[in-house]
Amino acid sequence: MCQEQTFSLHYKRYPLYLLATHYVLQPTVGIYRGKLYRKGATGKTIQGGSYRGKLYSEGATEENYTGRELQGKLYRKGATGKTIQGGSYRENYTVRELQGKTIQHQEKAAIKENQAKVPKTPKVPFLDPFKLVPCHHFSQEKPAPFYVEIHNTALIIMDIHAHVSKTEVIGMLGGCFHGDDQHLEITMAIPCNSISTGLQCEMDPVSQTFACEEINNNRMNVVGWYHSHPTFNPNPSIRDIETQLKFQDYFAQGGFSFIGVIVSPYNRTSPGMCSEFQCLTISSEISPVDKCNMPYSFNYGMIMQPLQSELVMRSINMLAEKYSHDRNRVELLQPYLGDTSCLSKMLESLKDSLEPNSEESTQFLEIVSEIFIMAFGPGKVEARAVPDPELLVSPPDG
Repeated sequence: MCQEQTFSLHYKRYPLYLLATHYVLQPTVGIYRGKLYRKGATGKTIQGGSYRGKLYSEGATEENYTGRELQGKLYRKGATGKTIQGGSYRENYTVRELQGKTIQHQEKAAIKENQAKVPKTPKVPFLDPFKLVPCHHFSQEKPAPFYVEIHNTALIIMDIHAHVSKTEVIGMLGGCFHGDDQHLEITMAIPCNSISTGLQCEMDPVSQTFACEEINNNRMNVVGWYHSHPTFNPNPSIRDIETQLKFQDYFAQGGFSFIGVIVSPYNRTSPGMCSEFQCLTISSEISPVDKCNMPYSFNYGMIMQPLQSELVMRSINMLAEKYSHDRNRVELLQPYLGDTSCLSKMLESLKDSLEPNSEESTQFLEIVSEIFIMAFGPGKVEARAVPDPELLVSPPDG
């Protein structure tokens, strides 16, 4: 077999031989123990068969490195340095440090660039996830991206849900966005199960899926979420802001057509009996003070709806039944402030979402009262005769 044919066979076996195709045109090669070596692979370099069928570049002499350290490695011409680190080489490397490296010729400018120090990543400031961030308000200079209207029945469900639990509650909001006049309409609130630690809550993913399906079954879209701050003001926490941003991105592709609502039923600083509602969105602006995205609060309108619809009454009965057995329930028949019970406080708050002096409103409040008296009645309250001091609110100063 001629030398050119021998090279072709070994070329198929060793892909790295592609680097030496010019030797096929000038086949000045030698065969050592059935192996092919390039020009310059002299006996002085090959010591005791240590090449073992490997390919080495021209000039790989004993002076640079020995056969034992070259086993199975490929070095190109000009690799004369000391240390091989990360694939680049410096001058005057030793033979031991060459093991397992592929040396490529580099220009001096490229070497200096590779050796440049990587700039340190600036430290991200620690943000307390429970820190409350005050909402900013839209103005003429920064107008709201759309206006919001909420059905009173959705506000009622959110309000009742927030009143019955000492820990945070959570749920989804359904509705529709009217692009012709940039108008977001919230038509329904669906309570969800929460995974709560007492300090924070997350939405149970299975419950969230069912809530979204119910919204879609009512021919509405998921347009928001709500949760409660049981005993403190309804400004969003750092974690609320992060959650809202994720929801905005997932449901609205980063736009402003998905809102958050925070309900505060037992705010210690609130002078009245009505729950406080905060309807908000998160902007891309970063607060120079709080070092987080800035929350903005919407002013919203309320649309009156029939009170005793099937969906509303089903939700109210479900909340009464569920929380009558919940270990974190509010004892609605226990005192809230003076002679006012927590149930009376809740009914007073619901009036804010009803037509004043309306027979329908009066009848609705009576039905709600009966539902919760039956669910939270004396037989179920005896085990918790002592009110929770964390829930009771002291009378406001003055």
